[in-house]
Amino acid sequence: MIGRFVRGGAGLAVMAGMTALLTGCGPSPRELEVEAREQAVLEAEEELQDREAQLDARSRQVAVQEDVLESTRAAMDEQRLEFEQRAADARAQELELRARQAQLEEQLAGVQRLREHWEATIRRGVPPEIEAGRAIVVDAASGEVLFDRNADEPGPVASIQKLLTALIVAEAGDLEEPVTIAAEDTEAEPVVFGISEGDVFTKRQLLAILLLRSSNDVALALARLHSGSVPVFMLRMNQRAEELGMENSRFANPHGLPAGEDEQYSTARDLARLAIAADRQPDLRELMGLETFPLTRPDATVVDLENHNGVVALLDYCDGMKGGFTRASGHCLVLSGEKNGLRRIVILLNGERERVGDEAIQLLQWSLRG
Repeated sequence: MIGRFVRGGAGLAVMAGMTALLTGCGPSPRELEVEAREQAVLEAEEELQDREAQLDARSRQVAVQEDVLESTRAAMDEQRLEFEQRAADARAQELELRARQAQLEEQLAGVQRLREHWEATIRRGVPPEIEAGRAIVVDAASGEVLFDRNADEPGPVASIQKLLTALIVAEAGDLEEPVTIAAEDTEAEPVVFGISEGDVFTKRQLLAILLLRSSNDVALALARLHSGSVPVFMLRMNQRAEELGMENSRFANPHGLPAGEDEQYSTARDLARLAIAADRQPDLRELMGLETFPLTRPDATVVDLENHNGVVALLDYCDGMKGGFTRASGHCLVLSGEKNGLRRIVILLNGERERVGDEAIQLLQWSLRG
């Protein structure tokens, strides 16, 4: 019964004291002190165990919270990856949509171009009949072929190849550079300007003589000026032809006088490529469009060089280019013209003297309808 009313070390001490009173004997103070210390140790151990239990509980709680946090992070990472994937899918869909839009726009543009092509074809109508053996008509801006006849048949092209000589010289620039005529420059027939050894002209003046009067001696002078000699110039001439895409052409001299059949030839299609390049060269285009050119000769006299391409003076919308003739090439004529925002180039080869001009004009007029 007594044990119900006492607790802990103090209770034991009381019980020990009461027991000592009842029995008349008890533990010594030393024993009581040891018992008290042992009891204090037990209580400390119990308190430590309680604290360890609390710590374990907190650790478990922290572990649970860490698990929750890790789960939350994993969920957030998964959501982020899902968001990034959706964003990537959206970007891919946007790019695909843009590509489809560009494709559609290109298709629409193609339909529009086709429509414009057929509308222009209808406006032009049937091309005029010609007798020239080789011919081609092209758009000067796009190179589109509007008409052709035996355009890939190679053969002599007479002085039309002077356009290539002029182009090479003009592309070298410095057209005001003075040129002294050498004796070898005068060795050309039959069409000559009559230059003499020691005469001094500018490159621009010589180009004007070449393009407006088609003088063979001037072609020799310009070739020598550019490359040091005619043979070296011919290497450059054929190289430039290749650069222009003139795949079926070869040239043996800078003026177009007859050479061996396999040494010098071109086609109407190749000459169209050359004519487009010459038309885009500002100095050549200006010179070829002149009706006359005031030339100051070495003796200080001034003469007006008349353009042998009489169509330039005849039609206000014709602004170049030049003609040529040999027995092998027949009469040849290249015309350029512009009207209502359209720019065309006509090339006729192997024509008849009485018809080549009219046929070229008819083709030019026809091509400028649409």
